[in-house]
Amino acid sequence: MDDSSVARKQIKRCMEDVGFATTVLCDGKEALTYLQNLVADGVDVTDHFSMIISDIEMPEMDGYTLTTAIRNDSRLQDLFILLHTSLSGVFNEAMVKKVGADGFLAKFQPDELARIAIETVAATEEA
Repeated sequence: MDDSSVARKQIKRCMEDVGFATTVLCDGKEALTYLQNLVADGVDVTDHFSMIISDIEMPEMDGYTLTTAIRNDSRLQDLFILLHTSLSGVFNEAMVKKVGADGFLAKFQPDELARIAIETVAATEEA
C-alpha cells in the first residue's frame, strides 16, 4: 500500500510483470481493516498473500504502525512485510527492525523489488 497513486501503479506493474497478482490499497488503516476482515471471514491470509509491500509515510496509519499492528495480531503475524519507502538513513533502518518488518527497500528499484518478491515466494514454497 502507498498513498501515492504513481507509486501504487509502479509497484503493481512491477509485481504483475513477474507474474504476481496484486491487491492495491491506499494506506495502512485501509490495509489493516482489509486483512482483519479477511481473517474474520475465515481466510488464512498467508495462503492468500505472499507478502505485504508498504510505504512508511502514509496518512491515517503509517507503515511502522501497520507493521506493529500486524505483528501484534496472531492471525496476521506470519505475513512477510517489506517496507518500501523514499526514507533512508540509520534511524529508519533501525525502526524497520524494531517494528518487525522483514525487509526495507528504498523506492523505486523495480529489479530489486522483483528479486525480493521472487525469493520470498520461493522460500515460502520450500517451507
